Amino acid sequence: MPGRHDRVPPYSEGAESSFLGAVMLDSIKIMNMAVEYGTQPEWFYVPSHRIVWEVMANMHQVRQVIDIITVTDRLRTTSKLDSVGGSIFIDKLMDSCPTKEHALYHLQIIKEKYNKRAMISHFREMEQLAYEEILAGEITGRSQVFMNSLDVREVRRKTPIETVRNAAKMLRTAQGTGFIGIPSRWLAFQRKLSGYRVRNMNIIAGRPGQGKTTWMCNESLFEGKEGYKVGIISLEMSEEELRTKHIIDELKINWADWINGHCTDQDIDRFQRCGERLCELPIKITDTSKSISQVLAWIWDNSDDLDIIWLDYIQAIRQTSSDSKNERERISAWSNAITSTAKETGLPVNVLCQFTRGPEYTDHKGKSRRPRLSDLHGSGSLEQDANQVIFLYQDLELDGERFSGNTRTMAEIAKNRNAAIGELMMTFAKTIGRFTTGEEQADLAWIN
Repeated sequence: MPGRHDRVPPYSEGAESSFLGAVMLDSIKIMNMAVEYGTQPEWFYVPSHRIVWEVMANMHQVRQVIDIITVTDRLRTTSKLDSVGGSIFIDKLMDSCPTKEHALYHLQIIKEKYNKRAMISHFREMEQLAYEEILAGEITGRSQVFMNSLDVREVRRKTPIETVRNAAKMLRTAQGTGFIGIPSRWLAFQRKLSGYRVRNMNIIAGRPGQGKTTWMCNESLFEGKEGYKVGIISLEMSEEELRTKHIIDELKINWADWINGHCTDQDIDRFQRCGERLCELPIKITDTSKSISQVLAWIWDNSDDLDIIWLDYIQAIRQTSSDSKNERERISAWSNAITSTAKETGLPVNVLCQFTRGPEYTDHKGKSRRPRLSDLHGSGSLEQDANQVIFLYQDLELDGERFSGNTRTMAEIAKNRNAAIGELMMTFAKTIGRFTTGEEQADLAWIN
């Protein structure tokens, strides 16, 4: 009896050959369907089938006619015809196709077999990792990300009419609410932002101590009170610290005084009652997800129960042996992974990000300047992947006026794809952990 590693991996030669034959019978319809389905060369287990598919995909990309004659000719001119078995092999592909109407079903079989082969390969790799000095949680995280990445769903293609109707539905939402995503707490800011966009990664950037985490806590508390289901992945603060910041915001208390003992028993009771009430809001916090695989796994595991995700912060993600040692490449890879996960889950993932450490924002003449997208720490793909980028900055002199400390903070929408950009001067009161805009309507709208 052969060993378990000697067994032939799952595949269907009949489904592969019949599908390729169907392409040559009705190339335009079936190739469009295959491309939309995301068909990849590695899905085909038989080497000759993989070669033929690659040739067909290249021909489709340059809008060339695909049939038995043109495919045979392309294989011949690229010196691949003999390697697949000659003209006779191409003829057999045509003969193996009973009807082109079954092409989608055959493609689903091909993808199912590929998924099983990928699972076998992955779990063999995980078996090897289990013998190495790698934490069990990291191995589990990688497996969760891998399993979530497998597309095991049945094909459900949207018709052109459905896509148009979805766009019209989005416009009706904007017409009734004034935004198309998850709204911001501050009305004046929301007028420009038009909501945190779903299915996208959005960035809130600033230097340490300039209010990124406070911004997240202010927004997440507002979202929870508005009925949105919020998920917070904290890589720096504990859950206890974040929930305390929510209570400070809600009660408008001077935390510095309280922790120095300037509070009464009644104050402490009020603090506890408020915290217990806020715990009933749909705000879920994790402070245990550290690596990128654990972060992505947590998002996938909770995606059905959440409306928005906050991540504090991307540079704090723990590097593992599988990550690039080059910081720029590593953060770019994390950015791409988070962006893909946001699209797949349909959630807005708001990522806190640091600016590059170094001198204050100055131009080549030494004059103060505003932050730029290129100032994002380890920027790489961050500025390209993000749908929205918000800068928070202080201690900057512009137009002869200096603002600093915990009084005035500029909130700048530096990128807002297909919407407005702009800036808003806000007050950042560090002692009570709150941003305000000065607009009474905006500041009071969410206070009970």
